[in-house]
Amino acid sequence: MKYPAHTASSGTQDRMPGIGPDSGEEAGSPPPADSANATLPTPSRPRRLYDKRRNKGWVGCAEEISGPDHGVDTGHVDHPHEDPQSLPTELRPYLEELVRRTRTVCGPHLVSVFAVGSLALRDYRHGRSDADVTVVVEPSLPGPALHDLAGALSHPHLPCPAAGLELVVYGTDFLSRPSAAAGYLLDLITGPLLPNRADFDAARSPAFWYAIDRSVAHQTGLSLFGRPAREVIAAPERPHLLAAIRASVREHSDGEGHLADNRVLNGCRSVVFCRTGRWMAKRGAAREVALAEEDFRPLVEAAVRSFERPRSSAIPLPAAEVRTFLTWVHERVDQTARESGA
Repeated sequence: MKYPAHTASSGTQDRMPGIGPDSGEEAGSPPPADSANATLPTPSRPRRLYDKRRNKGWVGCAEEISGPDHGVDTGHVDHPHEDPQSLPTELRPYLEELVRRTRTVCGPHLVSVFAVGSLALRDYRHGRSDADVTVVVEPSLPGPALHDLAGALSHPHLPCPAAGLELVVYGTDFLSRPSAAAGYLLDLITGPLLPNRADFDAARSPAFWYAIDRSVAHQTGLSLFGRPAREVIAAPERPHLLAAIRASVREHSDGEGHLADNRVLNGCRSVVFCRTGRWMAKRGAAREVALAEEDFRPLVEAAVRSFERPRSSAIPLPAAEVRTFLTWVHERVDQTARESGA
């Protein structure tokens, strides 16, 4: 979760852009919801035809979207995407509608949509986890479309059934090269348990959150639409990634805005990554650390029990023990960086 570290800036909107005739809404945008409890709109599936002449199989037909910049290319062929049955039942209609709205706003400029974070690592906890999504667009996407997208996907206009939605939009030109920068075009944070925020200025955000997220996406991003993650997202270089992990551990050591269980479990995940070079789900990483580090086992097991509860009923953890554990995590990360010459 990166939202506690965000600060208001000239590139940040705490209130989501409006949707309607006076706000630059594109024709074909979904109607606004009346309240946070509004029924999720039934996704409108694009019509599809079988194109025998070009031997391209099932080809997506144009949706009814006005304007030259937001039309869907009728020759676009959908790439294989994640089996919906592998996604949490509670999120399937929501993610389908999110992709539909993203396609409506971005049109032919849309390259890919991925589920990342706990969804990609198969550790989503309903009522506790956010829905983390990465969107990839061509640099030719018109700037106003980013504001339209923030409005179309913001809660409660699109009611979010998860604790929140953390959606980041990148351009293909940025993602094609390894980078330690934040680099996003839009960072949207919204949902029933999160503050609504749409940020368009990556230069003002701590970069480490995004480098780690892109590393996870490169490894395990679940394709909801378009090209696979490994084709469009370059993994950050190891020295930059270890620096990002160190910054993440420092952030969680400070503790402000983070639940204690999440601080401990993020520490476990950082340690396991340093040992294996692979990202694991938080609870899986916790099991690895609990087995290997007997002194920290009671704290880690308590953090897992707390994580399995809703955020509102998280179990308090001993503050001194959490600080001691995160100091140990920081030492492990520093040791890995020294050994790898980072």
